[in-house]
Amino acid sequence: MQTTDLILNGASAFSSSSLQPVWDTLDSKDIARYRVHLSALGTPGAPLTANSYLDLIDYGASSCLSYSGVPVSADQFDPWFFGETYPAQEIFCE
Repeated sequence: MQTTDLILNGASAFSSSSLQPVWDTLDSKDIARYRVHLSALGTPGAPLTANSYLDLIDYGASSCLSYSGVPVSADQFDPWFFGETYPAQEIFCE
């Protein structure tokens, strides 16, 4: 069994025990930085946990994110040094 929890200001904002959790009730008031806590049992039954952060952003009316400087996405970080990372779906303007 595994669980995924998104925590905002110390309170649970979303929780799921699905292997592919979908938070589909988002709107503009949900834009924030969330702490993500994952817990699961490994193949031999040992508990596994991970904590990371999720920044929920809004593209607004644009199809890309404007950013001054060199943009870096979470999937560019080495998980051996930074912990769990997930594929980023950011599209940066050129």
